[in-house]
Amino acid sequence: IGDDIIISIFSIGDDGSLTRYPDADGYSHFNNKESRFTDAEISAKLVSGAPKTGAVLVEVYYHYHQILNLLEGWTGPIEVHAYSILPLSGAEPK
Repeated sequence: IGDDIIISIFSIGDDGSLTRYPDADGYSHFNNKESRFTDAEISAKLVSGAPKTGAVLVEVYYHYHQILNLLEGWTGPIEVHAYSILPLSGAEPK
């Protein structure tokens, strides 16, 4: 188990076609995790008829180690997953 940062870049065409870089798992900084989002899930979030664009998905995995053990029944670290999808004009298809 380990913390990680996953970065995926998407090139989205006029027709809704989606190309993901560098691969289907995204770029993992520490090689501990893979992206939780499939291409189909990202495509489902797109608005139909929107112009071509680019986007970046940043996912952060963090393992929280309880100091006071306030959450009964939870032992060991608790995995926290946060993400953000942002526009990236540099990934826009030509």
